[in-house]
Amino acid sequence: MVKNRLISGIFMVFLSVILGAIAAHSLPKILPDPSVVSFRTGVDYLQLMGIILILGSLEKLAMPRVSFRFLVVSIFCFSGSIFTLAFKSKLAFSVSFLGPITPVGGLLMMLGLGIWAWRIWKSN
Repeated sequence: MVKNRLISGIFMVFLSVILGAIAAHSLPKILPDPSVVSFRTGVDYLQLMGIILILGSLEKLAMPRVSFRFLVVSIFCFSGSIFTLAFKSKLAFSVSFLGPITPVGGLLMMLGLGIWAWRIWKSN
């Protein structure tokens, strides 16, 4: 389980570096500025959640399984919807239905982190 969390966190950070480079060098040529800013926000949260998962793999911080699951799903909802919505002007179909998914992802992040904090608080 610890290995899965560590690998998941490292992969998220790795992916955020790649997507951050794309956002910095390629996206400004094809997307309007507000879309690039949104995309970068998704990258920032992807990287942050990756680092949190890496920290959660440390034995002393022992992230509960439910927190891990909430955080992984949250990043797919939050950053995934932001990444897709950033390209809405370039897509041939509407992705407006993803707008409400972003705050759901944020809520899942808060729940995952809150449960983890509560477990740490109650330990010892």
